[in-house]
Amino acid sequence: MDSLKSPRIVTILVLGTVFALGLLTGLSLNACLQKQRFDSLTNLDAELKPAVLEEHAVQKLQTAFDLNAEQVNKIRPILSTGIAEVIQLRKESLRKISACRTKFLDQIATYLNPEQQEKIHKFQRKKDAELQKQLEY
Repeated sequence: MDSLKSPRIVTILVLGTVFALGLLTGLSLNACLQKQRFDSLTNLDAELKPAVLEEHAVQKLQTAFDLNAEQVNKIRPILSTGIAEVIQLRKESLRKISACRTKFLDQIATYLNPEQQEKIHKFQRKKDAELQKQLEY
């Protein structure tokens, strides 16, 4: 018992405790940040509106290149056209991904029992609804 009261042992225990608490805090913060990043990637509705994307791009370019008002006015139409093209490509990609997912889920469903098939079809309907929501903006 006296060996536990030794200053060296106490110091090691305190440092170990601080290290463990720091590690747990870091892991918790990392998990929160990962969730936040995931949520921001899966909730793209507001961020993908053309006007929002254009304004964001203008602000980024203005800051990065110290653009004046005349330059901003000249690049806005270019950004508007480019953003429209990117949005169209994204929609096409989402449709292709959905078709691919439907194809392989339908193939998988043939090996499932009726209860599992219902679950996979429910999953498909949910994904299709999410896709429709993303394609509506």
